[in-house]
Amino acid sequence: MKRLAVITQIIISTFVITLSAQAGTPESIKGQVAIVRPDISEAHKTYAKEMEAVLNELEYPSAANTYKKYEKGWYGSGFAVKGKDGKSYLITNRNVTKGIDKVTVEFAGNGQPVIYKDCPVLSESKKMDLAIIGLPQGYPAEMTLEISQEAMKEGEEIWSAGYVEAGGKAEWKLSMGIVSKVQVNNAELGGAGIQHSANIGAGNAGGPLLILSKGKTASFSVAGINTQQEGSAGSTVYSISAKHITEFIDQVASKKSEGKEKEIEQVAQEFQRAILTGYEDVMPYISNEYLYSINRNNFRTLFSDASTAARIDVKGNLKDDEGDKAARTLISDHFNKSAQKGKETMTLQSIEKSADGTETTTVFNIHKEQMKFNWKTEDGEWKITSSSLADFSTKTSTVKTKRKVRYVAQEDIAFNEQGIQFSFQQGVRSLEDISLYNIEVGYHRYTSNILMIGLFLNGGKEREAWVEERLVYDEEPWDYHYEYDYYSQDVTKITATLGVGIIVPIGIGKKFVITPYYFFGFGMYLKPIRDFLIDNRGGIRLGWRYDDQHQIYVGANYMPKNVILVEDGGNYISKRRLLGINIGWDF
Repeated sequence: MKRLAVITQIIISTFVITLSAQAGTPESIKGQVAIVRPDISEAHKTYAKEMEAVLNELEYPSAANTYKKYEKGWYGSGFAVKGKDGKSYLITNRNVTKGIDKVTVEFAGNGQPVIYKDCPVLSESKKMDLAIIGLPQGYPAEMTLEISQEAMKEGEEIWSAGYVEAGGKAEWKLSMGIVSKVQVNNAELGGAGIQHSANIGAGNAGGPLLILSKGKTASFSVAGINTQQEGSAGSTVYSISAKHITEFIDQVASKKSEGKEKEIEQVAQEFQRAILTGYEDVMPYISNEYLYSINRNNFRTLFSDASTAARIDVKGNLKDDEGDKAARTLISDHFNKSAQKGKETMTLQSIEKSADGTETTTVFNIHKEQMKFNWKTEDGEWKITSSSLADFSTKTSTVKTKRKVRYVAQEDIAFNEQGIQFSFQQGVRSLEDISLYNIEVGYHRYTSNILMIGLFLNGGKEREAWVEERLVYDEEPWDYHYEYDYYSQDVTKITATLGVGIIVPIGIGKKFVITPYYFFGFGMYLKPIRDFLIDNRGGIRLGWRYDDQHQIYVGANYMPKNVILVEDGGNYISKRRLLGINIGWDF
C-alpha cells in the first residue's frame, strides 16, 4: 500500500507540473504565496529594549524574551484571498503580526518580486492564530487563491506552501503530506483544526494548506492555514480549517463596510464615558505610538501608582507573556484614576483639529483642571498619541531610588494574601511582674499595600509579684514603722489578640526586603479569664524572597502590652513588656 501511495504521488505531481501555466498549479502557487515582513520602527525597537530590561528586572524572563525578536526582525508566510466585499485580503498567523501596525508583503514568484509596503494589519483573532492584512487597491485578482469548499478526509493528500528560513534567506518550499485527523479539538485551531504531515519550518507558518481539486483541471485551493508544528522535524503539523478563515474574513469585511469613520466629536464623547467607567474601557483608545513612548522608568512609576485591580491584571498579563497589554493597562488605569478624582465635574471643553483633519486635540475640564489628549487616525480609528497626564514622548519620568526600591517590595510581597508567624518572647522586668517566656503563633492577611489584619495566640509563664505591708509598733506607743512581705507566684497564661497593622516593605536588591511594622489590637486573657488587654507592638524583619509571591523572614519585636486588670470591683493597669524574635512565611 505504501508503494502504491508513492507511485500515486509521483503521477499526480507529474500531472500537476505539466499544468504549471494554469492558475493554482505549483508554479503559480509560488507567485500567490507571500513573504510577510513586519515593519518595526526605531521607536518600537527602543520600546522593546526598554520592556525587555524592566521585565527582566521584575523577574518575568518569559515575557521579556518576547521582545528580543524586535532587534533583528522576523518574517512569516501569507496568502491572498477575496472577501465577500470583493476586496483582496492577505491571511497570515497572528504570531507573525502580533504587536505590529504595518507589514511589507513580497510575492517573490519566478521573476521580478512584487512588493507592497505599508500594508496595515486590519485585525487579529483573539481566539485563533489568525491575522488579516489589507492589500492596496488594484491588487490583481489572479493573485488570489480560492477557498476550498470540499470536505477534508483522513488519509487525503495535501500540500503546505510557504517560505522557510535557509541560511538567513527565505526559501520557497512546497511539501506534500497526508491528513491524519480532520477535527483536532484545540481552541487555537477554532476547536476543530486539521492535523497532517506536510512539513513546515521556521517562516513557513502562515502559509496555505492546499488541496488538489478533483475537477477537469488540476489546481490547488486553500483547505486551511498552517499554524503549529510538533516533533523534531515538524513531522506533525496543525492547521486552521478554511471554514474559520472564511468566517474571519467576512467578519472583518462586514465591519469595514458598516459605514464611514467615526467623527472625532463622537469619539471624544465615547472616550469621556469610558474614562469615567474603568481602565478596561480606555485601553482600545491607546495608540501604538503612545505605547512605544514608554521606557522602563515610566513602566515602574505607572505600576507603583496603579490601582490594586490594575496591578493584579498586569501581573496576569506578564505571566501570559502579554507585555504590551500590561503597558496599555497601566496607561489606561492612570487616565482613569486621574479622571475619578472629580468625575462629577468632567466636561468636554474644546476640540482643535489640524488642517488636514488627521490630528486633533481634545481638552476636558475636570475639577478646575484641564486634561489634554492628542489624537491621530490609526488604521481608520481615532487613537490617543499623547496627553497632558503622561506625555512620555516629551519628558522622561524619573524614579527616585527609595520609590523604586519600595515598588519592588510592594509588587512582589505586599500582594501576598496571607502569612503565618511564630515568635518566642522574653519578658523585660517591670515593677510588678516578669514574663518568664511567651510563645506566639500569628496569622495575618493583607488588605492593601501597607495594611494588614492579624490574629495572634500566645501563651507562656509569667511571674506575678506583690507586696504586703504591715504596721509594727515600737516600744513606745507613738513609735512605729512599716514592714513589707514580698511574695510571687508563677502563672500560666494564654491570650488572644485581634488587630490591625501597618507594614512598609523596603526592597534591597531583588531578593531581600527589610520591613518595619506596627500593630495595634485588642484581646483577652483566655487563661485565667480575668484580664482585658490592649496589645500594641512594633518591630522590624528581614525577608528573603524566593519567587514573585513568597518570602521567608526573621525579625525582632518589642511589645509594651497594656493589661487592664479587673479585681474586686476596681481597675488598674499593668504593663508586661516583652522583647521577642520571630520567624514567618508569607504565602
